[in-house]
Amino acid sequence: MKNSDVSEKEDKVSAAVLVARAIARNPCRVLVCNVIAAIAISAIAFFAGEFELEIDNTGWLSRGTVIANRQYQYATLRSYKYALFSETDGSLWEELTSVVQPGFEVDEDERRKLSAEELKSDGMRKTQMSDTCDISLYEDDQFVQNNLVAIWKSKGQSSILDASSLRSICQSEVETISVLKERQLCYGCSDESCLQPVSLVLALRVYLDEMDSSCEALIDQYNPLVQSTFTELLANCTDDIRKNYNPAYGPYYGIDNYRSCPDWFKTTLVDEQFGEENAVIRYTSSYFLASDYDGMYGVVDDFSKGEDSDILGVYETNYEDFTLILLDDELINDMVLATLAGIASVLAMILHTKSIWLSLMGILQIVFSIPLAYFIYYFIGRLSFFPFLNFIGVFVLFALGADDVFVATDKWKNARLQMPKATTEEIAAVALPNAAGAMLLTTSTTAVAFFATAICPVAPIMCFVVYCGLLIIMDYFLNMMLVFPSLCLYDKWIMSGNTNCFVTFSKRNSILDENDEESEVNRSLISRILQHYYTFLHKFRIVLGIVSMVALAICLIYAIQLDLPETAEVRLLPDSHQFQKHFLWKQELFSSSLTMGRSDVHVVWGLEPADTGNHNNPQTGTALVLDESFAPTSSKAQIYLVNFCERLFETEFASKPYDDYQCPINEFNSWLQSQSNFTTSVEYTKNCDGATSIPLPENIFEKCIISWGKLNRETNILDDQGTIKTMVIKTSSIAKYNSPYNILDNEWNKFQNWFEDERSVAPAGVNSMFFTSSDFHWYDTNGKILQTAFGAAGIAIGFSTLVVLIASRSFILTLFSSISILYVLVATTATLVALGWTLGFLESICFAILIGISCDFVIHFSHAYKHHTGELSRNERTKYALIHMGPSILAAAATTLTAATVMLFCQVTFFTKFATLLFMTILHAVIATFVIFLVLVDTLGPSQPARFVNNTIAKCFGKI
Repeated sequence: MKNSDVSEKEDKVSAAVLVARAIARNPCRVLVCNVIAAIAISAIAFFAGEFELEIDNTGWLSRGTVIANRQYQYATLRSYKYALFSETDGSLWEELTSVVQPGFEVDEDERRKLSAEELKSDGMRKTQMSDTCDISLYEDDQFVQNNLVAIWKSKGQSSILDASSLRSICQSEVETISVLKERQLCYGCSDESCLQPVSLVLALRVYLDEMDSSCEALIDQYNPLVQSTFTELLANCTDDIRKNYNPAYGPYYGIDNYRSCPDWFKTTLVDEQFGEENAVIRYTSSYFLASDYDGMYGVVDDFSKGEDSDILGVYETNYEDFTLILLDDELINDMVLATLAGIASVLAMILHTKSIWLSLMGILQIVFSIPLAYFIYYFIGRLSFFPFLNFIGVFVLFALGADDVFVATDKWKNARLQMPKATTEEIAAVALPNAAGAMLLTTSTTAVAFFATAICPVAPIMCFVVYCGLLIIMDYFLNMMLVFPSLCLYDKWIMSGNTNCFVTFSKRNSILDENDEESEVNRSLISRILQHYYTFLHKFRIVLGIVSMVALAICLIYAIQLDLPETAEVRLLPDSHQFQKHFLWKQELFSSSLTMGRSDVHVVWGLEPADTGNHNNPQTGTALVLDESFAPTSSKAQIYLVNFCERLFETEFASKPYDDYQCPINEFNSWLQSQSNFTTSVEYTKNCDGATSIPLPENIFEKCIISWGKLNRETNILDDQGTIKTMVIKTSSIAKYNSPYNILDNEWNKFQNWFEDERSVAPAGVNSMFFTSSDFHWYDTNGKILQTAFGAAGIAIGFSTLVVLIASRSFILTLFSSISILYVLVATTATLVALGWTLGFLESICFAILIGISCDFVIHFSHAYKHHTGELSRNERTKYALIHMGPSILAAAATTLTAATVMLFCQVTFFTKFATLLFMTILHAVIATFVIFLVLVDTLGPSQPARFVNNTIAKCFGKI
């Protein structure tokens, strides 16, 4: 009978207890097997998974949305339109429509690098045009290819046109050219010399015909009268371009079309504010003809910046190659910082656990989480793109991984205190399931916060949150696989009297007796501090409660003042860095202002908005998806198309790209009219059957317009062996990618509404057109990220509330936890408002993720409050939760704050913003947990927290 009772009792033992007992029976075997398995999987992940971490600035665009699909189709067409225009057999059309093409960001980057190399070699081939150097490289936009660019800013209120400033720029150019020549980094001359940079100094040399003069001799010729006439000439030319600017030529071509401008003038020489009414130049540039990015980056600090003069210079390439190289280098430096964060976590674990053995296992738990998470990420999740953002996960892991070690260790030690004579197996049966349950609560809320953000259609962010979520989960399982058996071994060693400094350096070497629990608590410094803190909190709980609610209200008032950013621009370096200064100062140049006014918008017929590539890998693009319904040959379709542009350009939101722009089909119509009066073209005579204007007969329309397109090299109408496949027209919008979000949203909706109306009245065959723009693609990206932030925040808050309810089985504790979490969010937001932050998309993602982290501490206290057994008052439960979970929470907060502090020294802006937000979140989470939550439960908390829910469940489903 006795054996039967025992058997029945064992049947009721939970699976978690059985697993804990199994681990405790053979902890060494379990630990060794788990370590070997972790090493094997890690090796597979790193080597077979082709692990590589680098700065890859591609992919920061939405995919899979309507706007993104439109832009991906158009961008693919644009990349191949010249090849499609020239082909005759249809093979390229077949390939483009059946094979996914490289991502257009990657494709453009490769073409840019290739063109820079070709430019260098081409410049050397053309040196025969002069004695030693190719001066044609100064023409039109040749000088603005991806060369080295210095941007100069005057100090104080002086003008760069002052003689002293021009002398400083001239001397700096000479010194920089000397560095370039010494390292053979420039091109354009056959004798290994360097062409002079395109700058105000070169303009002055041409103006004075002093090409070979020294800087001193040149400035000696620059007397006040010369300065006055030179300034007036520059101002007249600038105002002429400003008044009569033709976007068709761009900011670099066609300077000779402006009568007041000399041949040597470039729009990069002056700034946006310069003109007859403001003869002061604060910003200018020098374009050096050099294109070896890696070589120049290695000596960028040797370039002369005029520090000791009245001007200051910064250097970068035209396409910001230095920034990308720097970010790669800084990633390595930030890994060193991650190591420091790891060391801080080790020290924290050693101090808290008082065991080198347990701390070592905790570090192995954290370290193995990285490759094991990557194994799932790569082999199971099939994610091959590994963006630099994933690196943040290392910092988060060190912080949260240490938290799991603290919880597991404290649960074990508390169980040992309560049962000092129990066997290791009996302690494991109590402590390990309890620890696993407590950690599961916080692991799930944090992981869900990350995974909820995976709804974001931007690849780097999606990959980042998935990887971080996997890190959190792997850390949890590795805690059970490594730390749990390590605790069993630790306990066996302690019980057997093996208390060397590797196992523990605690002063106490004997096993506690049954009556020693209270004395042990008293011997702990942190426990004594927390006891005194509880006494203070209990005494002043009413005052603290009122102060807390007032603080919550004040923070809420400030938090709602968080605005959207004034620009959608995303930068990865701080404004104080010289490469970021280069970007900012370059925006002040006249050439930049000419391109900032409006953005190009393209209207496309013949393609369907689609993206057939891997949305999670920017290395892949899409195949072309043709609109099989596109048929512009009918009379109704022709008439509609020829009248379309006039209607579009009459709207308030769309305008011609430049004054004399005509849509391709309108140009074709004008050509027909001119040819019918004065026939001079064989193409017209052969293919157009004497047509005088649109509409043409259906059987000759395509043949005629295609022949006209070939004659005029019109690549906006493309055919496949005599059948028109695509047609593109161009318009412009006032919205730019860096415009405030509300302006972009307003302009996009104007276009969208107008096109919906047009599609409803357009004849069959031409009623599936769409508009697209790279600027609207950025708008879509920012919008989707903001939507992701709010959606993920909602998911995280809802899930966290559910977890608290399940863990506590108390609606009152859930309410108090929600109030505490609300404080964390609004207080953190209010702090960031005070720091001048806005809700950009980087900040939005950080907020969504940190919601999951913000509730961890409250969940631990709520769990401890509910699980204190027996009929106890709210005050006893509050004190128990504080004393038993307080040390773990404080230790976890300390390690997280340390990791965040280390991250503040990173160079990548996203890292520092994440660190700032993490720091503020943990700081306010500590306040919310140790003040607001404890005050609420100590004042109004239930003495039997789970009674109502348990009784309700019992009534509905039977006794539990």
